Amino acid sequence: MATYSCGARIEWKQTMAGGALSLAEAKQLVAEKQFVADEIPVPTGANADPATDEPYWVSETLCGQERPPACSAPPPPVGRCGVSSCTATVLATTPTESATCGGRIAWVEDVEGKSEPSACQQVAEEFPEVCGGCAPFGLPPLPPSPPPGLAVLMMGNSYTYYNGGVNGVLLQLLAALGDSPRVQALTKGGSSLNYHWQEVSSPSSGHHVALASGFDFVVLQDRSDIPSRCCYTDQDEDFEASTRALVQLDAAIKEAGATTVLYQTWGRRGSLNRPPHFQSFLPMNDAVEEGYRRYASLITTDGRAPIIAPVGSAFELVYGADRDLWAKAAEALASV
Repeated sequence: MATYSCGARIEWKQTMAGGALSLAEAKQLVAEKQFVADEIPVPTGANADPATDEPYWVSETLCGQERPPACSAPPPPVGRCGVSSCTATVLATTPTESATCGGRIAWVEDVEGKSEPSACQQVAEEFPEVCGGCAPFGLPPLPPSPPPGLAVLMMGNSYTYYNGGVNGVLLQLLAALGDSPRVQALTKGGSSLNYHWQEVSSPSSGHHVALASGFDFVVLQDRSDIPSRCCYTDQDEDFEASTRALVQLDAAIKEAGATTVLYQTWGRRGSLNRPPHFQSFLPMNDAVEEGYRRYASLITTDGRAPIIAPVGSAFELVYGADRDLWAKAAEALASV
């Protein structure tokens, strides 16, 4: 039995297979033939050695060497800056009103004299969100996001929203500390704690939705005359309504994961037309302070206590330094 070379087998494929195979096609067929063993016999007859009429053997190992070189896939196109991610779309994006990523890269090359890779890297780091695809050396890791700032919800009346709003002043103070605060005020002129509880207890109200949106502190401010009544009457309908509402509000605030803050307001200037305990600032201010202390005691437990913001006490210090404060304020307003 004869053994034929791969070349003979390839030649036979060209001549005996109808003459329709090219050299490359014949080589491919011989090289890609799957063999069970290293060699495989070819039947006698038309496929045998024409000189001896003996079948020949074809070596898989040798024939595999006749395989034409395979066509490798073309490499991905390399864009500007030597990276395929720096596409025409990225280059045409405008990180500023006056320049595209591509235009900015060209400017850095021309004006600053930097090489293309250096210019691309600089622009990509300047505008990572839009030009970052053109960074040949990759972008540095982004700095960690700052922790969220304090979130404060305020419920009150004109003592909260007047003169631009306490919420606005608080927002400025927290922002000045480098924080990223969130301050929201829910106010209505003359409103009491009972009004705010009715709003919170209504699932469709803005109060209900706001309280569920994740605040750290909830500041409660009652109508200023109501807490002062603690010291002048044994039973007062408005005071009793506020205490009941406070207990309910504090429970809702606790459930929302926030801390209750009681905004202790201040006494009024006084007037002959007011009740006796409202006719001057200091007695009413003392009564308001005592009323808020009683409010706090109602919602203080072993594991939880409200914070009292003693605004009225602070104002008393200002008043003590200048008893003509209201008169000066009236003069200032009259001169506007």
